Amino acid sequence: IKLGSKELFKNIVDQCESKNFAVVLIHDAQDKKNTADALDKMIKYLKSKGFIFRTFDDITPTEIKEMIKLKIMNRGA
Repeated sequence: IKLGSKELFKNIVDQCESKNFAVVLIHDAQDKKNTADALDKMIKYLKSKGFIFRTFDDITPTEIKEMIKLKIMNRGA
């Protein structure tokens, strides 16, 4: 299923609602125009909700344990 940029944005909003952190995986490919179109709005929305953007290299051991517990990731980064 190919989602439009509005649907992609809504998915991010719905999945991040009432969470204090989230991992958002976004694929980069030539045919992912809708993802690119939604990205700016997603970033602005998440920042307005207090989310901070970092790479996996920047997360703390405590955050890794929490993500494993929540099944966001299955092993240490």
